[in-house]
Amino acid sequence: MQQEDTENSEMALDMVKLQARANFLLALNYHREAKISQLEDELRSRNDQIRHLEGQLAAMWRSTSWRLTSPLRTLARAMKGST
Repeated sequence: MQQEDTENSEMALDMVKLQARANFLLALNYHREAKISQLEDELRSRNDQIRHLEGQLAAMWRSTSWRLTSPLRTLARAMKGST
């Protein structure tokens, strides 16, 4: 009977340890999922910034002033290369 009580106590202790480990893993998983969500939000924001900057760059390249100053930029590059 005493051996049975000891075994039951050990099993109960094992169950408590397993439950504590499960709770720890659940908490760890929750924090990791929150971090993943935060990083996904940051990635979306940065992708939006990239699209915005690409649009600004494309608008600059289409601009009249950019096209009109093209020969000057070509001349400046040629002069830098010859020195």
